[in-house]
Amino acid sequence: MNKTTEALDNILLIKFNSWIDRFIDIINEARVVEEKWLWVRYWFSLLNNFVYYTVYPILILSIYSVSVILLEKDLTIGEAVAGL
Repeated sequence: MNKTTEALDNILLIKFNSWIDRFIDIINEARVVEEKWLWVRYWFSLLNNFVYYTVYPILILSIYSVSVILLEKDLTIGEAVAGL
C-alpha cells in the first residue's frame, strides 16, 4: 500500500522522468506479496471456522457423553439440555 501511495503522490515526477515501467514493476511485486498473505489469512480463517463450529461442539458433546456413561448416571432431559 505504501508503494502505491508513493507512486500516486509522485505521479507527475514519475511521468516526467519516464519511470512508469519501473514503478509498475515495483507495485506488481508488492501486489504479489500482498496476495500471498491474503491467501494465508483466508486459509487460517477457514481453518479457524472449521475448528470453532465443527470440532469443538463434537468434542464437548463426546466428553459429556463419555462422562455420563462412565459415571453411570441417568441422563434426564434437564441434564441433556444443560450439557448442550
